[in-house]
Amino acid sequence: MALIRCDFFSDVLQLGTSMTVLLPQASEEQIGAETTTRSGPPPVLYLLHGLSDDDSAWLRTCSVITTEATDAAGHIHDRMPMVITREAIDAWLDPTITNPKHALELLAVTEAAALEAYAVSTDVNSVENNDPSLVEPITAEPEPESEPDQETLI
Repeated sequence: MALIRCDFFSDVLQLGTSMTVLLPQASEEQIGAETTTRSGPPPVLYLLHGLSDDDSAWLRTCSVITTEATDAAGHIHDRMPMVITREAIDAWLDPTITNPKHALELLAVTEAAALEAYAVSTDVNSVENNDPSLVEPITAEPEPESEPDQETLI
């Protein structure tokens, strides 16, 4: 993966600004992570920040627009992220679109076929944990048989 920082003058903003680009690298030699090969272009994820901050804000915080979960994700959580389809990316980035209703119409729900659900370790529940093992699938342990609340005489 490459992290590229670029300083430039923006004709639109009429000021010098910076841009940070994260380029994914699908490689079997990628250090620290196992990768899977998928056909087609890599997924696109835009991390949003306000005009009061700089281009590195997404390294610290971001916004995720969510909606009610579909059946594909609803068994895990009642909310799921919205996505911007490749066809809508140019319109989403168009600075002349200022109507929130029009912007929301560009969002889509992730198709069930694009989702993969599997159990992960409960270590994901702590912000102190941050390593690639957090997204590795685990085998679900069988539910322990419940013991009676009190002993029986017979």
